[in-house]
Amino acid sequence: MKPPPPVNGDFVSEGTFLALPPCFPGVSVSVEAAASRIHRLCLSPSGKFVYAATRGPDAHLIQFAPKGSFGYAVDLGCPCEEAEIIAVTARSGGEADELLTAMATPEGTRVVQMRAALLGHGIQEWHVVKSDIRLHWEFPEFWGRDLMLSPDGKKAALIGGGKCLLLTWSENSLKIVREMVVSESIGRLFGRTINGFSWVDRIGCVWALDWEGKALRVLFSAENQLPALVSPSDLGAVWVDGGGRVWEWLSDSREVLDRGWVSASPVQALCRLPDGRIYAFAGEGLSHWYVLEKGGDWARDLGVAVSTLSSRRYGFQFGDLLAGADGEIYAAENDFGGHLWIYFPPLLSA
Repeated sequence: MKPPPPVNGDFVSEGTFLALPPCFPGVSVSVEAAASRIHRLCLSPSGKFVYAATRGPDAHLIQFAPKGSFGYAVDLGCPCEEAEIIAVTARSGGEADELLTAMATPEGTRVVQMRAALLGHGIQEWHVVKSDIRLHWEFPEFWGRDLMLSPDGKKAALIGGGKCLLLTWSENSLKIVREMVVSESIGRLFGRTINGFSWVDRIGCVWALDWEGKALRVLFSAENQLPALVSPSDLGAVWVDGGGRVWEWLSDSREVLDRGWVSASPVQALCRLPDGRIYAFAGEGLSHWYVLEKGGDWARDLGVAVSTLSSRRYGFQFGDLLAGADGEIYAAENDFGGHLWIYFPPLLSA
């Protein structure tokens, strides 16, 4: 079966896109262009905020407040100069979330602890309190790829370079409790539960490790499913291989499903909604928005992302997708002047 013809020159008309600038419109100035390409996203435990990490020589953390009566963003600053942010995580911390950010430096990995901004009422946006209290820990000659917190926020896993560091996180302390030799990791950590977490390695094996580091096991092993990009979901993970085929790992049944193909390459980002739909940005240059529905062989090309609700903005390249708490999808615009894009998908008919 041949893939459907590509959509040329048409904007997405199925569902709605909204682009939120990385600043306080009319009050604050956006992060400078060289450090404004967003490539990683993290949802707050409450689902109210989205934390975004940018690329650039001095990468920034940005706190977006898209819901309720807010609708603006606060620049939390640059946690570490001349370092690349590889992951940002959050746990509840009273009035403001506590953040752990992993950063790649020439010497290894640095993990920074800081607090999110405390925002006032939505009708009083100027009441923003930012904390400058930051603690950091160095992990020399360890180049991490991803960082994950346990559901209770008391433990963390830092993985990369064939090793996994299991950490405990108290109020102002981050300690290594176990160092494990693991398969080379790729993509993202996923499957976070009370018992443990998982990842997919370079040859398509799904691995699981408990938070105490006592049981490392292979949950699934298959050939020719080499992951080029992995995205976590509530049920497990989805990944795309080098040929554009999308696979889904179901944590409950421990099986891998062939979900179909994306005709354009490369696939820049993808995510799964709870209803089973998988969305992805793909393509060279001007990327297109794709959807894979259950039972479909090929992803449907929905066109080019455009936001017209406040001012017109076109989306060219994207670095991450994140399913929100209310059925929306957040997209990280990996471009100069990067915005947080929000996609509201159409409702499925009964």
